[in-house]
Amino acid sequence: MRLVKALDFSDRLAVKPFQDTSALEYAGLTLEQGGNAAWLILPNGARYRGAAAIWAAFATIWPIIGDLLLAIYHLPVVRPLQDAAYRWIAANRKRFPSGKAYLNRG
Repeated sequence: MRLVKALDFSDRLAVKPFQDTSALEYAGLTLEQGGNAAWLILPNGARYRGAAAIWAAFATIWPIIGDLLLAIYHLPVVRPLQDAAYRWIAANRKRFPSGKAYLNRG
């Protein structure tokens, strides 16, 4: 999600780490749900999880091509591949470089 936030030039998204328990409460998610996948929750109530959240986030920050991006994700061949890739990355996230650890200081 750091990449999505870095590309969000219009500051359309509020990206929060799953360790921010107040953000989880606001979103109606458990700590387990937040730790297992990225989530995107839009003001209209639409909820996206995992690879779909990443694609929907790009669609949100780039509205002109957003419908096209989501249409590509929903293609019968693309969606299962993207979901499988996301699950692999999520299962192996400790192998990838990360930023500073988040501490909820509230």
